[in-house]
Amino acid sequence: MPDWFFFKDRAGNGYYYDRAFKIRITDEKEFSYEPVSADGIDFYFNTGVDYVKAGRISEGLFYFKSIRLLRSDNMRINRVRNDSTKWINALYKKHGDRFEYADRESTVLLAVNGGVYELVNEKLFYKINFTGRPHVIKNGWKDRYKGYGLKLGINMVSNTATDGYDYMLGIETRIFTNALDSLEEAESVLYGELVYDSLKREQLLRRDDRAVYYYEYESGAPFCGVEALFFNGRIVHLARGICHMELKERVIEEMKKNLTGLVLIK
Repeated sequence: MPDWFFFKDRAGNGYYYDRAFKIRITDEKEFSYEPVSADGIDFYFNTGVDYVKAGRISEGLFYFKSIRLLRSDNMRINRVRNDSTKWINALYKKHGDRFEYADRESTVLLAVNGGVYELVNEKLFYKINFTGRPHVIKNGWKDRYKGYGLKLGINMVSNTATDGYDYMLGIETRIFTNALDSLEEAESVLYGELVYDSLKREQLLRRDDRAVYYYEYESGAPFCGVEALFFNGRIVHLARGICHMELKERVIEEMKKNLTGLVLIK
């Protein structure tokens, strides 16, 4: 840690980075959100069962629901998927309101299909694909379930977090009582609430449901990234990826793919 450097943006987000320009985090979550894969499906299923038996229903649901994201014609995979569904249904019947709370808390799911990491936010209706494993650093509901925050750390090569992250990606979501009329209205509302930095932006993509930008800091801070706003009726997401300028060539195209290719589930 003595060799780490600290940077804080105007939104109050603090980042450490090391001499290799990897972003370091000091407050990672205890639960690791390990990506579920077909190769280890029995282990992941039994891990879910163990969490439920220990009274940690939301963690168990993470595994059961993530298993259901796996795509395969293999009979064993289909059997475990069906068993996961049975556990989910049984928990719903047994726990009622407690299940609803745990189900809401397990909205972030993570699976590996065809070598691609697929992160799904089940309750907020989006999916993002990653080449490197996304590590969930921080997540949770806000303002009585009218908002949600997700912070991820990603490495392009290593699957561990011990070496720091090549880049980070944060997604802030707001849920409105009534659907907004347009992307332009969504931009006005969320940028007014969440954007504090003076950034130099270059538009990469604009459609009816999203606007994506490459950005750098006007202050000359050695960071850059990709920012995107997504409009899905009454749900709006503001995402921002960030990396050190020294790692830009390694990660910026992947970051662009993450956000331009984000799937909004209608």
